[in-house]
Amino acid sequence: MAAERPLGGLEALLLPLRGKRVQGPHDLARLVDEALRGTPYRAQAAGTLYTPAGLLRGGILVEEEGVVHLVIWTPTPRAARAALELLPRILEARGMGRVRAHPVGAVPGEEPGQASDLLDTRSLGLSLSLALRPGEYAAWWCGKGEVFPYTPAAEVLEAWVRLVAGREEQALLSLLRLLGLEAGRVDLEEVLLPLESEVGHLVLSYRPGRPPRLHFPRSFPRGQALGLLANLTRLLRRELHSLPRQGEGSLHWWQEVLREGEKEEIQAIGHLVI
Repeated sequence: MAAERPLGGLEALLLPLRGKRVQGPHDLARLVDEALRGTPYRAQAAGTLYTPAGLLRGGILVEEEGVVHLVIWTPTPRAARAALELLPRILEARGMGRVRAHPVGAVPGEEPGQASDLLDTRSLGLSLSLALRPGEYAAWWCGKGEVFPYTPAAEVLEAWVRLVAGREEQALLSLLRLLGLEAGRVDLEEVLLPLESEVGHLVLSYRPGRPPRLHFPRSFPRGQALGLLANLTRLLRRELHSLPRQGEGSLHWWQEVLREGEKEEIQAIGHLVI
């Protein structure tokens, strides 16, 4: 086993919080503020973090150069162990960079933790909204100078397209069902539905030849958009894994997107103006 590196800076301030008894996640902010009092570090509520493994709620973020520290309430020993062993990998895969987790509450136990001990692994984190909001949306807003086919966004979007390719309509129906909407109330030839997430609004679209797509306003946090789509892919994989495919479907569209991205810089994928 590798030797523990010496503690310093922010980590030394947060490490004593591990295992402290608190009443629940609402106590975290007070505890972290007390630990950081008189230092240059500032804490902020993480809100809901969308990850490929589910939704993480109620954490406190403190940033240090090169590292994101996440203080999270852990009500059980399994949750505490999941926070230490699984959560950093889940969040780093989501694009948060280096992550150090600090469980507060129960101390880690001997039994291995699972994502479901810490995350909401059943929720889309999406709901229907009342009306479409005017503005510009995209399935992905590309960064300046990015070669899109070689970005983490391309990897997440490709996983979604490959899941639904050849069974796009079944994927749409499954998604509508998870949103609590009866298919008979939607024209499946062209779908444009307003949605709300726990971090902002977005749009669901569908038309033949394309996969069902989520379109985000430019202001939507990039990491949250990727985590949301990765979580959706995981949840719909359970619904679709046994359904047969009818050809390659929207995979042709996706391959054309990748070819275009190889040739020139793309500004947006699935640009939509409402």
